[in-house]
Amino acid sequence: MKPCNSAWLLFSHDRERVEYAVSLPENAHIPEYIPNLLRD
Repeated sequence: MKPCNSAWLLFSHDRERVEYAVSLPENAHIPEYIPNLLRD
């Protein structure tokens, strides 16, 4: 898990990796509904 892999991490099947990728500043433009889907 490295910031340079954040785009790939967004498509991971591992919830922890996706949450990490969503929290990175370079992914701040991601719509809010994507992190919300992870919580459901």
